[in-house]
Amino acid sequence: MRAVIPFLKDAWRLARPYYSTQSEERWFARLMLAVIIGMRLVLVAFNVLLSYWNNAFFNSLQDKDSNAFISLLFWYHPSDLGPFGYLPGFCEIAVLFIAVAVYRVYLVQLLQIRWRAWMTRQFVGEWLSDRAYYRISLRHGTQGTAYTDNPDQRIAEDLSAFIGDAVGGGQGILYLGIDLLANIVTLASFLTILWHLSGNFTLFGVSIPGYMVWVALIYSVLGTLATHLVGRKLVPLYFQKQRVEADFRFSLIRVRENTEGIALYGGCSPASLHSPRTGGC
Repeated sequence: MRAVIPFLKDAWRLARPYYSTQSEERWFARLMLAVIIGMRLVLVAFNVLLSYWNNAFFNSLQDKDSNAFISLLFWYHPSDLGPFGYLPGFCEIAVLFIAVAVYRVYLVQLLQIRWRAWMTRQFVGEWLSDRAYYRISLRHGTQGTAYTDNPDQRIAEDLSAFIGDAVGGGQGILYLGIDLLANIVTLASFLTILWHLSGNFTLFGVSIPGYMVWVALIYSVLGTLATHLVGRKLVPLYFQKQRVEADFRFSLIRVRENTEGIALYGGCSPASLHSPRTGGC
């Protein structure tokens, strides 16, 4: 848990410039972010509404009420559980849900593309300005000093991983942040529903109100803890995988750029290409 706060600070430090006065696209970014958050919360409201609709629909099946069955499928049905005193039909809910979900994905991908393009220009500019690329290369491999390996690969791939890949469907900070907010709202909404549906449960003479809520919370905490314990070692392995793959690609690029000299002197072999002792070709 101690690493969560520094991680959130670093994520905020990277994400904030695009939405602040440092960006010429700040108004577009703020508007898109607000619209996307609003659409995500609308989807949460639809999920809550569908839970009430399912209750009324299966009650109509149980009661063999054909009028309620037809109205819940195609039109609307009077109900105290729905907004404005009635529940809309499934067709209306499905059409609106699909429309909001599709356009939300479109707007998220649009914002991801614009955000990544802006961050790429900023990082490339900082890398090329004031000979930063040269100073980074001098520090590479120096004992006791921090350095950034393969800065070109970091700019190309890490920004994509941070923001999210609009084409490949990768979920970066934009999806994770919005989904975190939506999941908190969903948790509060369905816990309220579950609390009202749960009765009292007596355990060892103690009455536990809303026992299903506590069971669900305990199950979620145990599942999250087990996932963390199993998967926490994957993070450093992922970073090591990125570094090794970038080094390998860089070695192949060096071969391609120096094909004539390598061919004349015979200075490269498949074994020496990735040998840690020879440092490549």
